Amino acid sequence: MFKIRRMGIDAHHDKDFSVNRTSGYDCWLFLFLKTEAVFIINGTEIVTKPNTYILYKPGTSHIYHASGDLYINDWIQFETDISITDVAADQPVYLGNSICISSYMQLICEAFYRGNDQSCEHMILAMLLELSFISGNSTLNGSHGHELAKLRRDLYKNPEEKWSIALAAERLYISSAHFQELYKKAFGVSFGSDIIKSRIEAAVELLLYTDMSITEIGYKCGYGSTVHFSRQFSKFMGASPSEWRKRNCR
Repeated sequence: MFKIRRMGIDAHHDKDFSVNRTSGYDCWLFLFLKTEAVFIINGTEIVTKPNTYILYKPGTSHIYHASGDLYINDWIQFETDISITDVAADQPVYLGNSICISSYMQLICEAFYRGNDQSCEHMILAMLLELSFISGNSTLNGSHGHELAKLRRDLYKNPEEKWSIALAAERLYISSAHFQELYKKAFGVSFGSDIIKSRIEAAVELLLYTDMSITEIGYKCGYGSTVHFSRQFSKFMGASPSEWRKRNCR
């Protein structure tokens, strides 16, 4: 599936660093840039920012050099029999803070030097799938992508908090209308619906694996009254919390 030839992380070079490999490699080359750099793509000079990646296809020219006093990157040379079509290739792609590629590269590097080829394969595939998803989602790859993802993680981690559109928009320093638009584009669901989903999922977990009362579970999941909790749970699960617990708990 994927076979790494060579790789490195946090490769440091001085201001005179340059690559002029006109015939490229006979394998894929993935670079993740941690400093500014200059790339020549089809004769055009492109200055790239930190947190940019470029995936070179086999045979593509590699022409790039340092932009400042220091050039730092992570890199992998690899072979694959998989058709890579969903990830932009042969052009720099700025990721910003939308995805922590450095974490992937660190894990892949550790597995590679341990000789764990199977883990390397799975992690490279996972990283490329993430890049494909982020690249295809302009909202998550935009200026608020990182904040939106963190907000959603916090929502599902703490569904009992007093979540609201106004407070969430204030957290991102944008208007409520703009926040709702961005959230729906990023995740395919409205923020209001996601609040309910996070609370119902938490309630199901507590109904299955604790002896807490229905009232306690409702408050634990952010509901101000048992009546409201039961009504909303019934709407989404097709039965009241007590009925659902009787059917599903053994």
